[in-house]
Amino acid sequence: MKTKILIFGALLILTLGLATTAFGEEAIPACTGDQVTGTLVDFDPETNTATIDTGEGLCTVVFNDEYDHPIVNLLGGFFSVFDPEDLAGSLQATKVCIVQDPLTLEWSLYEPAEGEDCPGQEAMVTAINEDGSFALVFSVEGVEQQVNLVVDESTAAAFLEALESLLIDWELNNDGSFLDTGSEIAAYHDSGIGFGVLVKLYAISMASQEACEAEPVGEEEPVEDPEAETPEESCGVSVEQLVMEFEGGAGIGDLFKTYGKPELLGVGHIRKLVSGEDHPSDKTKGICNAIANGVAPQGHDDVDCGEEEISLATDSEPRNNKTKDKPNKNKPNKNNGKND
Repeated sequence: MKTKILIFGALLILTLGLATTAFGEEAIPACTGDQVTGTLVDFDPETNTATIDTGEGLCTVVFNDEYDHPIVNLLGGFFSVFDPEDLAGSLQATKVCIVQDPLTLEWSLYEPAEGEDCPGQEAMVTAINEDGSFALVFSVEGVEQQVNLVVDESTAAAFLEALESLLIDWELNNDGSFLDTGSEIAAYHDSGIGFGVLVKLYAISMASQEACEAEPVGEEEPVEDPEAETPEESCGVSVEQLVMEFEGGAGIGDLFKTYGKPELLGVGHIRKLVSGEDHPSDKTKGICNAIANGVAPQGHDDVDCGEEEISLATDSEPRNNKTKDKPNKNKPNKNNGKND
């Protein structure tokens, strides 16, 4: 708990004033550079736009709805693991109901019954203080007010999780939009990698990550220094790593030998999955990916994963032409898209 208190005390400076600014008349500029880190303060589902507090001011990030190439749209939507609509849920998780005792004037949390309106004030959890209490803000007739509450351990854990989900670390396109899977696929294709090869690379990565996550967790090794920061390890092989190996001369067959042959081998197979001709749900698709990598999910022995699609056309895609337009680093999504 002490470590999390220090982290959020240093990083979370989210206030209702920032959220209010996001709705103000002054236009908020788009985020610049190839990466943005900070705290999510607003998300507009109508425009697919997130507002970020970088610590130096507010900026916006737009999420692309579609791309010029239909295959990029198809593959981007299929392989993406990040849904921007989840951001609204992250913001909602920080909103609570508080009531004030008329005698002591002390504030406390209140859990409205189903269908009941908040009898007090709707407030937003904005940060954890150095003493372990949580800062909550609300507005009365346009005037912002703040209260600090000490909550029980389970509630504190929920608040910390909600606050953590607002911390973002996103890679951006040149126009400041979110570098999602579709953007990566478009950039890789522009650099000379065919769609058929990209399907295989993304399928290998997806299957290896699912198989890795499905592996039983063994005993944790002792940590020598609990205060020391260690880099977060990704599960499975990343698309970036596979692209590097492919560009370095490894053939698709070589990658199959190293990482296993995935069940998805071409654009046509993706089309069938999206249209529902092969598998009825993403859940079934995930099960089949796990089975393809030697994992046997319990209770799913009778799943029909279809026949393996072999396409000579996609297997004979051109190797690649290295260009300076190589996409940004592809890393996994951390809380709400921290990695895609």
